Amino acid sequence: MTTIVAVDPGSSGAIALFGDAANGRVVAVEPFVDDELGIIAQVGRFAARALELCGSPRCIIERVHAMPGGGDRKMGATSAFAFGGAYRFARCCLLHTGLPFEDVPPQTWQKGLGLGKVAGPDRKRALKALAQERFRGQKVTLRTADALLLAEWAWLRWNASLASDTAGRVPTGADRC
Repeated sequence: MTTIVAVDPGSSGAIALFGDAANGRVVAVEPFVDDELGIIAQVGRFAARALELCGSPRCIIERVHAMPGGGDRKMGATSAFAFGGAYRFARCCLLHTGLPFEDVPPQTWQKGLGLGKVAGPDRKRALKALAQERFRGQKVTLRTADALLLAEWAWLRWNASLASDTAGRVPTGADRC
């Protein structure tokens, strides 16, 4: 099966690794550390582990954008600049690993997991509740829920396409990772 590194960018983001493991699909999940060199090391560690599990892992990053201005869910200029910078930095970390990755908007993966439109602070709580339901043996926090669910969505999507790509024949080792 596909090994996946999922990145939820931002200062309160996280990184998750999915693959075949003794405890199921979740191999590791960590909130991002607070410094850039630490994040580079974290992403590098997760990429190296993904390569150990599978010679051709896939990566996914949540494609986010700043929402400057007033009103609901809008950011001030400084926050918007920092948020956009964190997203670009996370992309650069993935580029540095040399692993292929895909950007996916949050609406796409959340809809794919059956989560309807939830706004404001209730959105993060709903995501955490869904992650706790899906990953009962895993410690889920507000910081790690998005990365876990993004990895779950990618896992389901990419392994479904693997099943259809190998229909009628026995998957090979290369198919499985």
